[in-house]
Amino acid sequence: MVGLVVTIGQQDKVVHLWLRRSRHGNALDPKTVVRLHGELSDAESNPECLAVVIRAEGSNFCAGADVKAGMELMHNPEQLLCFFADGRRLMERLVKSRLVSIAVVQGLAAAGGLELATAVDIVIATDTALFADRHATYGFLPAFGATALLPIRVGNNVARNLLLGKQELNVSTAKSVGLVHRCCSPDEVDQVVEQEISRLKSIGSDALSSMKNLINVLAPVSFEKEALAVRQFCEAGGYEPSQFTERGELGQDSGR
Repeated sequence: MVGLVVTIGQQDKVVHLWLRRSRHGNALDPKTVVRLHGELSDAESNPECLAVVIRAEGSNFCAGADVKAGMELMHNPEQLLCFFADGRRLMERLVKSRLVSIAVVQGLAAAGGLELATAVDIVIATDTALFADRHATYGFLPAFGATALLPIRVGNNVARNLLLGKQELNVSTAKSVGLVHRCCSPDEVDQVVEQEISRLKSIGSDALSSMKNLINVLAPVSFEKEALAVRQFCEAGGYEPSQFTERGELGQDSGR
């Protein structure tokens, strides 16, 4: 079983997905990304479902991509690019899905975790949340869509500062720039999630899916330029396995 627990709430019309790799900072590996794709497909195929909630066990939301998995894939560049493409496609699916997506963020949301937070529609964050990119810090490029998603979500200036490694956002700052929609204490998370679900249910799935479609028409997100840049970077040897050796011992990556 991949590190995910899925609870389908037939009565509340919401699918709850939990990242369960807390020993690895809930880092994303290829199997987890594939599993998330499958669970999203199942949710979208259920006409009764109107939303998906993504949460994580442990002290961090998601520290990025799994370094050990990445190191293995680096010996086969095409497999590495396939992993990146799967992650990027997951973010694109969340953006374009008829379902409203909610992320509950505690602790670190870095690299792939930040991209996941920027791909969903609603972010609920506890007072421990910290948002960071960190790719540039380690000399790598984002591969799950950060360059496409961040400028739309937080504006060009904040996006540049995050991508260049000059800035990390605590929960209050993240809320002020529009990345976080609601803040709460850890004890209040369940209550706040239920409030958001109740609000969505009162609107209805038809209205929500129509609105999401209109938003995507008016503000389309394109991942093509990042995909091309990542391929060129990979072909030029930018993802050199030796650069990951030290962090690979930690079993996770906050910079991919």
